[in-house]
Amino acid sequence: MEVSDSKLILSWQQGNDHAFEIIYKRYALRLLALAVKKTGNRQKAEDLVQDVFVVLFKHRSTADKISCLSAYLRTILKNKILDDTRRLLVQHKYEDQLTHLFRDEDYSTSVNLEAKESIQLVFEQIEKLPPQCRDVFKLSRQDYLTNKQIANLLKISENTVEQHIRKALRRLKTTIPFYRKTWMLIFLFLFC
Repeated sequence: MEVSDSKLILSWQQGNDHAFEIIYKRYALRLLALAVKKTGNRQKAEDLVQDVFVVLFKHRSTADKISCLSAYLRTILKNKILDDTRRLLVQHKYEDQLTHLFRDEDYSTSVNLEAKESIQLVFEQIEKLPPQCRDVFKLSRQDYLTNKQIANLLKISENTVEQHIRKALRRLKTTIPFYRKTWMLIFLFLFC
């Protein structure tokens, strides 16, 4: 007889890590199939499914309030896929803008490749920011939310939002070299 999700969650909350493993085995393949279908990329899908279970693990203390674990996990996955899609759209937007800027000046493939590599490096550096700092920065620069909207969404003060944005900019400015014209253009698009 299969143990219900709610009993597994309660057991997990009481310290039985094997219960979490059972939950993982019960839902991981289903979520993976859905993620592969939506993304068309198995590696990305595997990463997204892992992220789903990380979110569940972080909410261990309140997991007993989940009424339908299957729906909860699918919702987290859907949000992860949407976040990833938004990130890719923003990245492509900046790549297109840089390509357009360079079109009038230089038609060389190396310039376009340099622009794409530069943007990729910026996004990698953004991902290396501390979690809350990264989230605030993305909400500000990629989702175009105001500081007040971010503060309300994350339940932090507007001053904390401003501090995170300043911290992110400082870190990015120190970790990304300015030895190419492309870098300066990227910073104009991302930070001005």
